[in-house]
Amino acid sequence: MSKLRLIATTAGTLGCAFAIGLFMQSAGPVKQKALGLKSPEIKQAELSSTDPRLTWDICTTDDPVIVDGMPLEVTGIELTSMSMDHDEMGEELLSHPESYNISKPPSLVELAEADTPFRGCEIQVSAKPVEPASVALDIAAPCNPNERISLHHMGMIVTESTSDEGRLQVTIPALSQKAVFMIVPDTNGAVVATAKVPSLAEYDRVALQWVGNGGFQIHAREFGADYGSAGHVWAESSSPAGEEGGRVSRLGDPTLADANLAEIYTFPKSRSKKVGTIALTVEAEVTEKNCGRDIAAQSIELRDADLPRTQDLVLSVPECSSVGDFLVLNNLIDDLKIAAR
Repeated sequence: MSKLRLIATTAGTLGCAFAIGLFMQSAGPVKQKALGLKSPEIKQAELSSTDPRLTWDICTTDDPVIVDGMPLEVTGIELTSMSMDHDEMGEELLSHPESYNISKPPSLVELAEADTPFRGCEIQVSAKPVEPASVALDIAAPCNPNERISLHHMGMIVTESTSDEGRLQVTIPALSQKAVFMIVPDTNGAVVATAKVPSLAEYDRVALQWVGNGGFQIHAREFGADYGSAGHVWAESSSPAGEEGGRVSRLGDPTLADANLAEIYTFPKSRSKKVGTIALTVEAEVTEKNCGRDIAAQSIELRDADLPRTQDLVLSVPECSSVGDFLVLNNLIDDLKIAAR
């Protein structure tokens, strides 16, 4: 902040400075008012015509300035700040900021409507890599209780909701070794979290995502297994952690309207002692919520930690007389080929 130049003068000089449009050249007094600082005091008796703190112009006044009881001849002072005390100066600037090209401070309503969150309302996110090649997100949003929140990762989107305290803990299978997640609440800006997942190269992974009541499922029949047998893996019968088989994770809150949902099949190819094929199918149950409608989904395939490959699907569901039946799509996702290690 430049040094404040404060000159005590008369109303006549003040009026002259207003007339030539040079009354205020700096926003220094506003900053001092906001910070509660005092301007440096300058004794008027020390000022002279050669003092660098004074600048001169053709404007003059006939009214004398009295300093310590003695008249001081002042001619042609160009004012560079107000000749009022700081309280008066602050009130004048706040009342008429447009007169001095100063922006009016925002109101509380304007602050509430701004994108920037209030202090204490910032969203905090921790991202910790966990097995199998996943990231555990711990989200603390104290000012966003019971709120929809979207989680974005490598083209996949899932919709979750925060608790009464604004907390959300969710584990998401990674689709990249350098995993980037964008957390987007409904009412304020996004937050980004990252984590390194080097173990992703040890897994093959397939995801299926959709919106709303599609009724989609991923089914994997590992190494020739039949439906209902031990090698048939889906969301309700995945192998427990620590075993050599795959697993299906289900993401998203289906109780939310038009939620983004996903299922992800993960197979630990580096630990597999078997060689052969894993048959992957996408199935859609005919329900009262999707019957007679077109439903859409997208598959995301990740093989050998390469970039994900996506494929879109639009499916016409039979009429509601077929509720309870399943549509089986055998060719949407390529089967996995597991080679010997």
